[in-house]
Amino acid sequence: MSAANGEKCTCRKCLKELKVNKKRGCCYRCNSIFHLECTLLTEPICEIVEAYNNLKWFCDDCVESSTELKGFEFKKMFNDLEAGSAQILPKLDKFNDELQQEMNNIKASLMLNERTLFRLDNNESSVRNEITNLKNEMGNTFADIVKREVKTNVNVINNEMGTTFADIVRREVKDRVDVINDGVKAVHKTLNDATILKERELNLVFFRLDEGNSDRSNIMKILKHLSDETSEKDIVKVMRLGKKKDGAVRPILVKFDNLNVKNNIMRNVSRMKSLSEEFKHIGLSHDLTIDQRKEHRALVDKAKVDEAADKSGFLYRVVGPVRRWRIVTFHPEIK
Repeated sequence: MSAANGEKCTCRKCLKELKVNKKRGCCYRCNSIFHLECTLLTEPICEIVEAYNNLKWFCDDCVESSTELKGFEFKKMFNDLEAGSAQILPKLDKFNDELQQEMNNIKASLMLNERTLFRLDNNESSVRNEITNLKNEMGNTFADIVKREVKTNVNVINNEMGTTFADIVRREVKDRVDVINDGVKAVHKTLNDATILKERELNLVFFRLDEGNSDRSNIMKILKHLSDETSEKDIVKVMRLGKKKDGAVRPILVKFDNLNVKNNIMRNVSRMKSLSEEFKHIGLSHDLTIDQRKEHRALVDKAKVDEAADKSGFLYRVVGPVRRWRIVTFHPEIK
């Protein structure tokens, strides 16, 4: 929702010109432009809308004029988004400050260690000079005895100081690095999980479709039955998952070009019951991660337990989009 260079526009609400290179709201339905302050939008929300293709913003006029959009709690949604960003950003800032502090501590420790090593080098040089003077002043026999004794003492001191100091430095640096590595790993895992979820949100998985050479055409027949608007250009790829084995039917992954097309198909999933006989046994699901499958399975198990305990005959089913599932109840006689 950022302005292009040199672009001049007028806010539809206040009719004033929008500044160049300034964040603005653009209605997904009518393409009208607005100042952020003339809407419920904020810059963090704009950045979230820009980052995710499945998030759209609609102006008040379009919301009021559309039967699909009217009554949707946009204000609550934006408040929730802004509250979420307000919670996450301070945590990121705090982590950045802590990471910077740890780096400063390591730098200070290294500087202290360098000064200590410098003092040790100077002390060792002083001892070597004293030994040389003794050698020059005394006879060869006595000088050899002194040299051997002093050298032994110096080696003992150096070994003790070197080992102690090295252990302190090694332990201190290791502790600091471990803390930093843990933080970096946590951030990396969060970003990796978000990337995987975003890639999977365009996928659907079909189960129990017999192996053959007509996977794409069979998939298109099923998709056309669920939504007449689906076309070949909406399908990016159709592929079997896993290695082929005798007697086993591998699931089929279907990647869509547009999230709206995929969501429209899932909204009509109840039409699977009216498929022709050759496809009636087919199953359909979102492409879920291991954690998502565990979460969904836990809700399904709970729904079964609740349904078994309900003596009034109500059915319990898990419905809703991914990660926003909920258990609903209804009587089998109510259509």
